[in-house]
Amino acid sequence: MKRTFAFFAPALIACAALSPIMAKADGAEGRALYHGHAGFTRGVEATNLHLPSEFTACAKCHGAFGEGRREGGVTAPALTWSALTTPRGEAPAFQAESQILDAITKGVARGGAALGPTMPRYTLSDVEMSALLAYLRHIGRADDYPPGVDRQTIRLATMLPLSGAASAAGQAVLDGMRGAFDAANSNGGLYGRKLVLEAIDVEQDAQALAKDITLRRPFAVVGGMWRLDAPISLELAKQRIAKIATLTPHKDALSLDAWDIDLLPPLDQQRNAIEAALKNCAAPGPKWAIISNLAIASTPIADQRWFASAAEAADAAKQISSPGCVAYGLSDSAAVNAAMPVTWEKRLILPFPGAIFLVSREESSNPWYALGRAAARLVVELCARAGSRVNERSLLVALEQSSRVELEAGAPAYFDRARHYAWDPDIITISAGAPKIGHKQF
Repeated sequence: MKRTFAFFAPALIACAALSPIMAKADGAEGRALYHGHAGFTRGVEATNLHLPSEFTACAKCHGAFGEGRREGGVTAPALTWSALTTPRGEAPAFQAESQILDAITKGVARGGAALGPTMPRYTLSDVEMSALLAYLRHIGRADDYPPGVDRQTIRLATMLPLSGAASAAGQAVLDGMRGAFDAANSNGGLYGRKLVLEAIDVEQDAQALAKDITLRRPFAVVGGMWRLDAPISLELAKQRIAKIATLTPHKDALSLDAWDIDLLPPLDQQRNAIEAALKNCAAPGPKWAIISNLAIASTPIADQRWFASAAEAADAAKQISSPGCVAYGLSDSAAVNAAMPVTWEKRLILPFPGAIFLVSREESSNPWYALGRAAARLVVELCARAGSRVNERSLLVALEQSSRVELEAGAPAYFDRARHYAWDPDIITISAGAPKIGHKQF
C-alpha cells in the first residue's frame, strides 16, 4: 500500500503553481490537508484509487517537514518550496500551472514523462489546491510551526475539575504541573521556548468545552482529568490535539486512540490488581473490595465480594467473626480507615507506583500534586527529545522512540509502540498500621 503513495509529490506540486491564479487560501487549511488532519472535499472520490483520507496525507510519504523519504525501495521526493521550484536530476522544475495540473489530473510528470499507475490522479477543488500551495511555501522553514507553538513559546493546556466536588484534586494537579513547568522555564525552557500552561475547567457543558478547545488550540493537553463518559477525549482527537499524561484511565489498552498517552493504567489492569491483591491475602476471613470510584463494572471472581462503599462493607463486617482482607482505591482510603475494623488487612490499590504515594506523604502534599508534577515532567522530557522543530505528533513520536522515562524517584515510566500508558498498578499492604509497598506488576 505504501508504494501507492510514493509518487504523491506531483499532486502537491500541482498546488505549488508558480503564478498566483488561484484564490488565496488559509495556510492552516493546507497544513491540515498535508498532514491528513482534514480530508479532501470529495472524500474517497478525490483519487481514482478511491483512497480514504488518512492514506492520502502528504506527510505519510513525504515527511512531516516535506523532507522526503525513501521506503520500500521507493523515494518520495522532498516537497519544500526550494525543491519544488528547482530541477530534480535531469527533470526540469515545474514552471507553469498547466504542467502542474497535468501532473495532478493526468499523471504527467516533470518534462512530460508518465507517472506510474500507482500515482493517484486527484480531483481537488481550487480552494484545496490553493491551500496546499500556501502551506508548501512554509513547510520545512524555520517558521513552520504547528498550532500552539511559535519561536518563543510552547502553549499547553490542561483540562481539570477546578470547580465542584473534585476541585481540590484538580487544583492540586494544576499546582504540581505549574511547579514543574516553572522549574523547566527557570532553566531556560526548551530550545529557547518557554512552556506556557493554560487551565480549562471541565465543569462546564460539552458545547462550551469544545468551543474553548477550538479557540485556544494548544500544542497539547497535559494531565487532563474528566469524567469517563465525557466526550472530551474524542473531541481532542478530532481536533488532532495530543493528550499527554492524561489522568483519566481508559477501559483497556485498546481504547487509547492515536493521540493518547496516559499516565495511569487502564481500568482492566486495575481490576487485575484488585483480584491479585485479594488472592494473595492470607487473612482467615473474607476477601472484599470497595470499588466506588474505580469505575469497574464487572463481577468479581468466586471467592471475592465487591462493595460500592466503605460503609456498606463495614456493616457487612459486623457479621464476620474472623478478620479478612479489603482492597480499595485511593479515594476510598479515608472512609476505609474510619469504617473498617482495625484487625482487617488492608490493600490499597494505586494506579501509580507506591513511591509516589510515599513521596507525597514525605513532602506533606498529596498524590494529586505529585501526579501533576509527573505529567508536566513527561511533557518536558518529550519536548526535549522531539527537538526544536516540531509538528502536531512530535510528542507522540518521541514517546514511541522511548522505553523508560524517570518521572519521580523510584517511579520510572515505561512505554513502547504498543504501550501508551506510563505505569502499572501498585499495592500498598497496610497491616497493623505499617505500610509496605508491593511491586508486583500486573
